[in-house]
Amino acid sequence: MQTKQAAGREPAVRHEQETAPAIAMRDLDFSNILDVELLQKQCDAVAEANRNRPDILRADLLAVLKKASTEGRQKAREALMADGGGLNCAYRISWLQDQIITVLYNFATAHIFPHQKDKFAVTAVGGYGRDTLAPGSDIDLLFLFLPRPAEETHKAVEFMLYVLWDMGFKVGHATRTVEECIALSKSDMTIRTAILEMRYICGLQRLGTELRDPLRQGNRHRHRSRIHRRQACRARRTPPQGGRHALSGRTERQGRQGRASRPAHAVLDLEILLSRARPGGTGQTRRAVQARIPSA
Repeated sequence: MQTKQAAGREPAVRHEQETAPAIAMRDLDFSNILDVELLQKQCDAVAEANRNRPDILRADLLAVLKKASTEGRQKAREALMADGGGLNCAYRISWLQDQIITVLYNFATAHIFPHQKDKFAVTAVGGYGRDTLAPGSDIDLLFLFLPRPAEETHKAVEFMLYVLWDMGFKVGHATRTVEECIALSKSDMTIRTAILEMRYICGLQRLGTELRDPLRQGNRHRHRSRIHRRQACRARRTPPQGGRHALSGRTERQGRQGRASRPAHAVLDLEILLSRARPGGTGQTRRAVQARIPSA
């Protein structure tokens, strides 16, 4: 039985272990959705049969991949009708798309651009990066390059994109080096959020790790810095308030700031507890802390 955990994508598995829903996802059986080994053999056979006919090779490859994708999505639809699990259906389609992209990458780097094996990585971002994909969703991809990528690397990516577009997928993509991603994420919150949700699919694995780990560590550092600034602000305000960290709602409204808000110390305590919460327990911690915060 082939499961998500047995699909051979270790970075994605480590990321999936961080949340409870991902555990249920890895327990799903994907063996009836697609036979990956058979699909790879069919694509290799297409390359062998059309070694000197690039136009026919492309058309035959497109037909094989499109048939596999269509049949796999139909099987995911049938599973949805059987168990009624919409989220499970999104997991199945995401897994299927991963395999299609991986087979296409292997084909491109083995038969079309043989010198580009392990020269770039293919990662998923957005909702697809969270390992869920609705039937009509866009496929958002981030191609990670080594510094100073060769022209042939760009051509290999273009080959993959054109095949996916010809299959009828709506593919959003970006091509960057790890350094470019980190630099852009510092000034653009949308890019930073997308990268935090990034999930490795295939290619040079270490590029995904080199990008993901520094950003996550940087976010934790920024969050701790924000908490320290709030603690310093609270300490500066303590003497005028008679040695208390908080005032009642009525006193706060009558104070210098003139705002009706929850006590600052309670909000700060919430941030501190959330920063220490275990993965999967954030919602429970938030509810427990909010129950202690009095209304203004």
